[in-house]
Amino acid sequence: MMSLVCAMRFSVDPGVFSCMYNTRERDKKGMSVRQTAIFGTALFVLCANAWGLQDSEAAALRKAVTRGAGEGKVTSTFIDFGGTPARVTVKSGDGNGLTVDMAGTSMVVAWGDIEPKRLTGLAAKCVDSAAEWWALADLYTEIEMKAEAEEAYAKAAGIDPAFKEKLDAIRNPKPVEKPKDEFSGTQQLTTVPEAPQEVAGAGTPDTNLTYPIYKGKTPARGLRTDRPRLLITPDRLQFLKQAGRGLPSYGAMRTWCKSNPRGEYYAPMQALVYVIEGSEEFGRMAIDNVKKGVVDKGVDKDLNSCFPAMGATAIVYDWCNPLLSKEEKDAFIKYMVDEFDAMQNTYKGLHYHNYNTASAYAFALAGYALGGDDPKSGEMIKNAVRDRFESGIMPEAFMKGTAGGAWAEGEGYSYTTVPDVIYVAEAARTCEGVNEFEDPRGRMFFYNRLAYMMFATYPGKTGAAEMVFFIHGDGARGGNTLDAREGLLSLAYAYNGTRLAAYAQDFIEQSGYSTAPYRDGLWNDVLWGCPGAPRLPIGNFRLSHHAQGMGVVLMKSDWTENAAFVSFICGDHYSYHAHADSGAFTIVRYGQELAVDSGEYDGNGSSPHAMNYHSRTIAHNSIVLAGYDSSEAHGNRIGPADDGGQVFGRDEGFKETGNIIAYDPHRAYTYVAGDVTPSFTGRVSSWIRHILFIRPDVVVVMDVVSANPAHYPRWLLHTWNEPEIAGTMFRAEKDPAAIMGQVLLPQQAKVEKIGGPGKEWFVAGKNYPPPAGKEDTAKWRIEVSPANPEQTTAFLVVLQPTKNSVKEMIPCTLLTDGSIGCQIGGATVRFNPNGSPGGTLILGGQTFNLATRVMPDPIE
Repeated sequence: MMSLVCAMRFSVDPGVFSCMYNTRERDKKGMSVRQTAIFGTALFVLCANAWGLQDSEAAALRKAVTRGAGEGKVTSTFIDFGGTPARVTVKSGDGNGLTVDMAGTSMVVAWGDIEPKRLTGLAAKCVDSAAEWWALADLYTEIEMKAEAEEAYAKAAGIDPAFKEKLDAIRNPKPVEKPKDEFSGTQQLTTVPEAPQEVAGAGTPDTNLTYPIYKGKTPARGLRTDRPRLLITPDRLQFLKQAGRGLPSYGAMRTWCKSNPRGEYYAPMQALVYVIEGSEEFGRMAIDNVKKGVVDKGVDKDLNSCFPAMGATAIVYDWCNPLLSKEEKDAFIKYMVDEFDAMQNTYKGLHYHNYNTASAYAFALAGYALGGDDPKSGEMIKNAVRDRFESGIMPEAFMKGTAGGAWAEGEGYSYTTVPDVIYVAEAARTCEGVNEFEDPRGRMFFYNRLAYMMFATYPGKTGAAEMVFFIHGDGARGGNTLDAREGLLSLAYAYNGTRLAAYAQDFIEQSGYSTAPYRDGLWNDVLWGCPGAPRLPIGNFRLSHHAQGMGVVLMKSDWTENAAFVSFICGDHYSYHAHADSGAFTIVRYGQELAVDSGEYDGNGSSPHAMNYHSRTIAHNSIVLAGYDSSEAHGNRIGPADDGGQVFGRDEGFKETGNIIAYDPHRAYTYVAGDVTPSFTGRVSSWIRHILFIRPDVVVVMDVVSANPAHYPRWLLHTWNEPEIAGTMFRAEKDPAAIMGQVLLPQQAKVEKIGGPGKEWFVAGKNYPPPAGKEDTAKWRIEVSPANPEQTTAFLVVLQPTKNSVKEMIPCTLLTDGSIGCQIGGATVRFNPNGSPGGTLILGGQTFNLATRVMPDPIE
């Protein structure tokens, strides 16, 4: 279930408010959304909590609680509304949830809206069979109530000998052969990967460290009057003064500041040295940089420079305030007020847009810095925090991205926009005691964003100064590294003390702190870094992540530098910088892009390359249709070339373009299916795409496309270098890696390559090269099409990303029993007929039923 949380902070006495409750269930491609619960003037939507129980176990617990409610075993409980617990009287239960009474008003609370820990309290009073005790034990295990779990397992084992055998098997598992790192033509898929086992007590974070000294507890509500207050709590200030000089990047940052004394962008770093050491030399450097580079120049209306400059001015004003003369304070204040007056309506209302988040960043920092010194500060805070962030970004951009942490404008831009909103949230926390990270809406995005960023980092490209990230939409290939690292560090800092942050801490420290003289990298490491914080081994972390709102699934084979990475996109369009790429996938291995998101970003998306190729479906590993090459595309702000792809254009409006309809995150494999039909706006009757990633390095892509035979589908795979094609098999290299593939369906398929000089970015009979200096991208594509087009076309392609030295692909053959499937080594894959989600995977003697609906990711 995906549950939208629109909860506002509130303080309500249940005895005095009137309650109007309205629930509407909406079924959208297998995904239900609970909407609207109105209490007085506050709007709440109950937050769903998913755990790793099997369907049968969850049903057993719900049945037990329903029975217990009818027998009077449970009469009352606490339910969390928007993060605030309230006691309710339990009346009855059924398959939908519990009917409860709250302040004289009857309402139904869905099972998914009951916190797991609350459910255990109810279920413990009601379970009686061995199966129910076992289900309860599994739930206890998921939420780390170890003693209670052991007791419940023992009760199940005491009731039924079958459960005793099951418990003994878990406690004394038989050795399982681990899979080999590589497949060759003679190797087989015959083993199921063994889940890693955590060493008891090793690296386990202390759950009592809710506010460790690294971060400091959230100050009391109300605008602080002490300084420094921007981004620094009193506890963090104490930590920085005591330990700041020993932080991994501090010495390099100090040296950089000293050797590069001029430039307003260095000023916050110099101010940070002043905060830590009290060195007036560095404080005066910071003040002089901002005064000469920003304040003395007056109002700047350049959108790319004015907001960073205003933010730097606010930080220096707050952090170096004791060193400012009255004349300097007056000049700083006048500049910030004048800049706000000139730019206060910039992109207001475009919640996903990078200039909206940049405005929020600058105005929030300036407003908090000027608190108590100028009456305009309240107006700035309202514009940035109340209007743009809390009333716009949180309910719109965050909720549309719920859950999972993807960004509606696309990942290329998320690495500049998301740090802006992190600054806004941290400024609100440190300056007025408003913790947006723990607000249900903020947590749904920020907490999941922390996991998302670890998945979005390409294996082997995680170093502090060389991070490379999955690009979705506009954005420079390999760009925004330091902005992305800033987001990773700051969110690990924000949630320090949680299990997820402990995994992130291990990920960060294995990647190393920044040692190269990159100003942003050094500054971020000092401001946000928490060396020595609790760690959990990243190798034990889950292997796939689903950002439901954006329809993005990211998968890894493991957490080593040579791992395989697979992405799949099937979601809706929200923003100008997003592409017509629903249904596309990418593959990376040994740090190399093998199935490539093709094309290069030109800086604003308006070049002929961007409008005719890069933003269009033809540039992605997707499907386009034949027979449209001579007509004009129907989208907005795109060129005249019609690629036969998805026909929406480069605009800011919402458009339904696809849905993830099944997701199955297993340790041995990840299976995902998406309905891409809406993206083609009538050009296809139906298109369902299935991706099955069998770890460590086999990817099965199955498509069922229904379209007019005159516009038959063409299956696309982009490669960096020229591919070799032999019949229905192909291979492309990118040292030290290679991708091999075999087309099993259509059985009579045309497999051809397009690219090379004059055809690198070829669409509708013309080449659309990127601007000069931006040609470092894939220059070839493989196209697969049916030799005899029919109304419905099935594609079945097996891909293997591997070492360049591996020349033979793992054997794969089409099944001949009438089902759609194949044998791959010793494994057998069957997909459900007619493109419907689900199927089976036989691997290592075990049969896995592929999910027919969206299953939840585990919650750390």
